[in-house]
Amino acid sequence: MAVVTRPFGVVPSARVDSRQARTPSHGRTVRRIFDVIKIQICTIAVSFTLFNSVRLPREAFKYGDIPYLVVYSFWLLVVALPTTLLQLAIGQLSHQDPVGVWRAVPILRGVGHLKILTSYLCCIYSMVYIALSAAYMIWIGKGTFPLKDCTKLHMTPNGYENKMNASECFNSTFLAPFTEQPQYLGVMAILIFVLWFFLPIMLYRLHKSLKISLVILAAIIITVAIVLTVFLSDINILSNMLESCEHWSPLSEPYIWHSTLVQALLSTQIVSGYLISAGGSLYRHSDVRWTSTFATITNLLSGWLSVFLWQSIGGEGIKDTSFIAILVLIYQSSVSEKRTKEWPLLAFGLVLVSGIITVLALLFPIYDKLHRLAGDYWRIFACASSALGTALTVSVLAQGLDLAAVLDELVIPVLAVFTTIVEIVGFVFIYGWFYLTVDIHFITGSRLPWFWLMTWWSTPVLLMGVTGWWLRSLLRVTMDQGQTLWPLGGVFVGILVVMVVMAAVAVAKEEQFNLLTKIASAFRPSRLWGPEEPMSRYIWMSQRFANENNSEHDYNTDTKTFNHIINKYHDKCNEIYNEDWLHSTDIYQSTPKAQTKNDHNIKNENPLYNDVGAIYSIPTVSTIKKKKKADEQFRSPNICIAKGELGGPVNCNCNRHFQLNVPDLRNNEVSTSL
Repeated sequence: MAVVTRPFGVVPSARVDSRQARTPSHGRTVRRIFDVIKIQICTIAVSFTLFNSVRLPREAFKYGDIPYLVVYSFWLLVVALPTTLLQLAIGQLSHQDPVGVWRAVPILRGVGHLKILTSYLCCIYSMVYIALSAAYMIWIGKGTFPLKDCTKLHMTPNGYENKMNASECFNSTFLAPFTEQPQYLGVMAILIFVLWFFLPIMLYRLHKSLKISLVILAAIIITVAIVLTVFLSDINILSNMLESCEHWSPLSEPYIWHSTLVQALLSTQIVSGYLISAGGSLYRHSDVRWTSTFATITNLLSGWLSVFLWQSIGGEGIKDTSFIAILVLIYQSSVSEKRTKEWPLLAFGLVLVSGIITVLALLFPIYDKLHRLAGDYWRIFACASSALGTALTVSVLAQGLDLAAVLDELVIPVLAVFTTIVEIVGFVFIYGWFYLTVDIHFITGSRLPWFWLMTWWSTPVLLMGVTGWWLRSLLRVTMDQGQTLWPLGGVFVGILVVMVVMAAVAVAKEEQFNLLTKIASAFRPSRLWGPEEPMSRYIWMSQRFANENNSEHDYNTDTKTFNHIINKYHDKCNEIYNEDWLHSTDIYQSTPKAQTKNDHNIKNENPLYNDVGAIYSIPTVSTIKKKKKADEQFRSPNICIAKGELGGPVNCNCNRHFQLNVPDLRNNEVSTSL
């Protein structure tokens, strides 16, 4: 006896209607408004990561404040905005992690692994920054300011003065070599261990915990920034900075263009895969067009405000441009201005909170991938990744800040540009711009304007041109100085190895007859690509089939039906199913004839689906042909139907692309596997 099961999350309409009837419409509207506000607050919080609050001001000090900010704003609008829209759209459509979205182009699956690797590397050297700010907060809070170990008094005509600057203070304390000051490295190791193992607790329930954490941290960091701006900023310094805009000579060099380009990719979290994972969870009910626009605007404003804040606090002197430039600026300006220790505590606290937001945004796509791989045991693997991260961060700190600077200035920029180029080429040119616009039309309900396509087509050219210009100048300088760029060569080799290995795995999984057909098949989307929820997937594939038979410039989508189905699906996923599964025969043992009748009604109600065949039967069998055996009347090569009893063997005729395995209905789960 075969038992026909329903997918988890697709509930009978009667139950949904009764539940909605019990909930007042006004209450649903208010709750929806609060959800929208919380999402926008999360977007604001992510714009205050270390990439914006620390890295951007440091690079601006190096190349000139106003020229750097102008070029940075240009890249945000030209490259970051369309790429943000692309990542949010594919994440919202597929509800996948940065690796899973490459079901659209399986042979480029290595790009997703490179994004996960980039997030992890950014976490490693960001932890150094966070640990340093936490250490100085503790030392200043429990002692005097300036620190005793950072004081060298010399007699001057005006009395005793401290001749040790902030850079020497850091190098003689928490950045001192292990052989000279082992106790400081021990303190830093303890702080790094605590940060790696306790900050991930804020992601205990993934996107739900992330949303709560970001809302709280956003309120804290905005409050501290306002206090510092009101009480410490100097308007005269800001006016002088805006008036001295004649230093535009760096614009003729490739370094400022490449630095601002990488900064735009880092500030918007394009390189980490955060937008893809958040698109299917945090922003699953948002319009990707407005969300990407709002994210770009918040990053633009936070970048300018961060530069103005640190420039006004630091004074008119020459700014430090090392890896810890902002930490040096905080300490040095507090000592020179003879401020009480509350102000450096607030400034270091601002960096600390910004670092926590950075780590949460970087770890979220990593944990999302671990959750999809390991299920409920993903936290064990998260602890293992924290242990490895602790060891690597302490190793980077023991080697000095030179290794962290190499990661930040050479390794991460190359990974950022490469993954962005391949991602745009893969989805726009290989997957196809027409299918991409249809998918975005499907999730937004509006046709995508042509200027988005123009930006996608031009972005790879701009990225490759600027990066090639930068590499050419960098190689010339290093060759003239007799230096080597072994980190750069190592990055290119690592990228090549990851891409080739993952492409070989994707080709090997293809079920074709020879190598050439396997490779060709790996360039086409797998059957797992698309919405996960069965009904929304049915509508999506039906509309794709209908649009393929229409003109490429005249396509229609049924977005209202999709939104209605997907909203019911997510509402059901957020509740606990408490029914008696043993006696729910009307739900779990519905006859195939009833399902066939429902499909027939859908086609009659909407003429768009009249010409669409069965989605879960590949290849499609003509309706004229009738099967001889009744047992095989409703068999599908993509659906596994339980055979005999629950928990027993299943009668499967599945391929590797899509398999629904329902071994035990008491768990109320449907697992999807390759």
